[in-house]
Amino acid sequence: MQPDRPRAYCNRGLAYLKQQDFEKALTDAATGIEKDADLPLCYFVRGDLYFQKGEYQKAVGDLSKGLQLKPGNAEALSKRGAAHEHLGERDKALADYRAALEIAPDYKDAQEGVKRVTNN
Repeated sequence: MQPDRPRAYCNRGLAYLKQQDFEKALTDAATGIEKDADLPLCYFVRGDLYFQKGEYQKAVGDLSKGLQLKPGNAEALSKRGAAHEHLGERDKALADYRAALEIAPDYKDAQEGVKRVTNN
């Protein structure tokens, strides 16, 4: 792996995110985006990071950008649905959860999201 490549920053950011080292994850995802603004993985990583930090509006923004670049990512759709849910945007949340389930019908997070949103 070449450390100066934008994708390398995205991958390392993902590894840091999994370790819950949010500062390093944010730095690497942002660097990857600076080097190549068309890499959806960096937006997905940073969007997930913002979600975990409770910054749901920022999460929606980054996940939306990543989905614009690479549509059809069930995990990103479900995560964006959850961010919308936290923001009280039930219709948007439900739309994202359902879109995720169209791609991956067995995706548990999206299934649970639909149940939460439709039962409240």
